[in-house]
Amino acid sequence: DMNGVEATRTIKKISNIPVYGMSGDVTDQLIEQYKEAGAVDAVIKPIRPDVMYRIVCECLNEGDYLVPKKLLDIHENVPEGHSLLKECLKGVPGIDYEKGVKTALGKESSFLRLLKASVSNIREYAEILRDYVKSSDSEQLRIAAHSLKNIFANIGIDKLRIDSEVVENAAEKLATPDTSIMGNPPVPSIMFYEHVHSYMVNVLAAADAIERANDEYEKITNSDVDESSYILAEEPLDARDRAEVISYTFNALNRFEFDYILEGLEILRKATTGDERIRLEKAIDALNVYDYDKVRDIVTRISST
Repeated sequence: DMNGVEATRTIKKISNIPVYGMSGDVTDQLIEQYKEAGAVDAVIKPIRPDVMYRIVCECLNEGDYLVPKKLLDIHENVPEGHSLLKECLKGVPGIDYEKGVKTALGKESSFLRLLKASVSNIREYAEILRDYVKSSDSEQLRIAAHSLKNIFANIGIDKLRIDSEVVENAAEKLATPDTSIMGNPPVPSIMFYEHVHSYMVNVLAAADAIERANDEYEKITNSDVDESSYILAEEPLDARDRAEVISYTFNALNRFEFDYILEGLEILRKATTGDERIRLEKAIDALNVYDYDKVRDIVTRISST
């Protein structure tokens, strides 16, 4: 139940071990708070290898440590060329693939592991958001929003990072009110509860989208299909032609015209990549068993992207 500054202050009471604070958003004010609590410095997380190397050099005597050469040779370069994972992540609103890979030190495989871990963490903190209406525990809300802020910063969803920071700041004011000014601790308004609920819905939607993208990526990579066919569209469409094909497919769906629906789905499939292409393949599979509702649902999702 402590934040980093409080933990530093407690550690320094029982030990002289050097302490470095970490945060997803390091400011001059935060660094000053850490130093006043007894820390050497505060660094941004996730920590970079070169920063860790500097800290090791500051805290240990020369000759007391060995830094592996591979650690010193890490370069934060996003892989060049087309990426299947990037294509699959197009279904995740607002995600910045390049930023996420940089967080993972330029390794797409590390970014994929980060995404998988993030899904379970996002769902865990979303439960705290869900329970807030019942508990009104503003401190737990602050911790959850702070953690989500760091998660979304790491995986590159900037809008949800900002939304998380807004909720965190509001929860912090509710958890530690200035009663000398206000007289009584403030009570969360109905509007704030609704805002937290809306924020929770968006957070869970992001987790669902990331999980779906991960599943689709693994489906392709674990199969015998040619990955490159999911990276480059066979027959690309411009925005206007795409809209016309989607409208044509919807009209055929309204009349249950199997052949015309299939024609529209095939045109769209050849024009798409990654996650979207897999969805259209599922729509074709559904059409073949006359599951028109599923086809309509998938085409509706495609039309909104």
